[in-house]
Amino acid sequence: MSKKISIFLISFLIIMVGFWVWTIVTPKNSIVIGGSTSVNPFMQLATKEYSDSKEGLDFVYNSTGSQAGVGGVEKGMYAAGFISKDATNKTLSEGNSFVDLEKTEIEDENAFENIKTNLEDKKNLDKQSSYLTITFALDAIGIIFNSPSYWQQKINNISINDLVNFNLKDNNSLLAKLYEGELTWYEMANRLLMDYTNDVDIDNLKKLNESNTEIGNIKIPTYTREDGSGTRSAFSDLTKIKKMPSSNVVNSNGAMIEQIKVSTGFGYISNGFIQNLDNNGGIFLSGIDNKKLASPLTEGEQPYKFDQDKKQWVIIDDYINNDEFIKADDDKGYTFKRPFICITNLNSNDFNNIFNFFNYLYKANDDSNPFKKEGLVKYFVINDIKA
Repeated sequence: MSKKISIFLISFLIIMVGFWVWTIVTPKNSIVIGGSTSVNPFMQLATKEYSDSKEGLDFVYNSTGSQAGVGGVEKGMYAAGFISKDATNKTLSEGNSFVDLEKTEIEDENAFENIKTNLEDKKNLDKQSSYLTITFALDAIGIIFNSPSYWQQKINNISINDLVNFNLKDNNSLLAKLYEGELTWYEMANRLLMDYTNDVDIDNLKKLNESNTEIGNIKIPTYTREDGSGTRSAFSDLTKIKKMPSSNVVNSNGAMIEQIKVSTGFGYISNGFIQNLDNNGGIFLSGIDNKKLASPLTEGEQPYKFDQDKKQWVIIDDYINNDEFIKADDDKGYTFKRPFICITNLNSNDFNNIFNFFNYLYKANDDSNPFKKEGLVKYFVINDIKA
């Protein structure tokens, strides 16, 4: 027997044993779902809560990645697959398509039942054209920092801190440079100030930066989350920053806040933890694309935008709170976010169970619900397929 054949047979046996073990450990009455690793922590909480209320109904979530989640649904291995990015007409494999159904935002408790009734007529379609998406949450990120004291010094009511903003679509991203680990406080201040000319206040801030080179020439520490963290995955996917060679690792959103409190540097946290910031902690929240989430560091519950002429953060009157700001599906809303989406098939044997599960989640309003625990914004939309 040749070496190649031996390797093939051994690999085949390992795969078969894996499937056999998986079959043994998975309860027979379980509904198997899977996909995005970022969705996994939420789904573990949500499915347990639902299973506890529905005796005898269990879910098994396989954290295999978004693309594997889609493939699992298409192959019939999963009753539902989960992705943490927009669904498009290219999400499914060639030959498969989403059901012909208008995008519908769920806005009341009767909407699920109405949609379920409308879908009954679609169940006579073949499997290839019966795929459905259910967007159920939005995951948003905030960038926090603690800076040298001279960054905080006000000159005519403006400081270097006030100018901290990251443009996510910038090809020469300041955030990417920061996480490469080579940027100093002086260099970053220069980058923030360079866009302003013929401005007395900015010129004074430039002089302030020049007079603090001893502190300014220190490299800026950065902090990231551990491998497998949903927050780290969201940060990396949205910024395209995959390598953070010199970043310090912390293991929770809470730990990130505590670390930034006691040392200068930059880090990031999930939206749900932004409300844990306080004015006495020495922590600041940066702008993203010239917009900023409301927090205990600002007044009121409305988000902010940067007024270039006044060089001040001003309230955005269009939104009453962060959730509405994050939900906004246009350039006016918050951009540092991504959706959590379920993909299922109307002809799946477990379709009704999947649909009922999300109906249950939609009605979860108490403070202990998994959306609150994971810092996600509840947002239910059926068949939101991007161009």
